[in-house]
Formats: sequence, structure tokens, C-alpha cells
Amino acid sequence: MLNFVKNLFKKQDNLPPREFSEEEFEADYEAKRKGLENVLGKMHDIVGHAIIPFAVGGAVDMYYFPNHIPGTGFATMELLIRMGTAHGATASGPTSW
Repeated sequence: MLNFVKNLFKKQDNLPPREFSEEEFEADYEAKRKGLENVLGKMHDIVGHAIIPFAVGGAVDMYYFPNHIPGTGFATMELLIRMGTAHGATASGPTSW
């Protein structure tokens, strides 16, 4: 437990962010969309965009899935790991964005 707390506040390496091309972002989006649609059914065309972007401390964008379960499923792609990066929580604790 104490190691988790230490890792939580440990200084992260200041590596420069990797630059992604437009094609890489599009391929990443499509892979996430297909993965979510495999579980939740076809995604609706409307996206609930956050007023303040998640990357700067705001909310996540919401994607709606009304076609598979009774009611409507909600999901976000922003918490899924982007290709070639390791962000979010890991076995050793949170990592930097």
C-alpha cells in the first residue's frame, strides 16, 4: 500500500510527447470505435463533446450507443490507451499524461 502512495507522488520522467500524424490518429480512432462497437453495438453519429477538453482538466467526450442494449450505452475513447503510449493507471500506479 505504501509503495502505491509513493508511486502516486513520484516525479515522472519529462519525456517529450510523441507527435502523431493525422493518419495515426484516424487509425487509432477507428480501432477504438470498432472495439467499442463490438461490445456496445453501432455508435450513434452524435458525440457529446466536453466544453473544456479532458487533456486540460475538463470532462471526457461521450459517445452514445443506442442500438445494442435496452436504453443507451455511454462510453468515452479518451481513457483508452493511445497507440504507442502508456497513460492512465498501470500495475505500478498512475503514469503521466
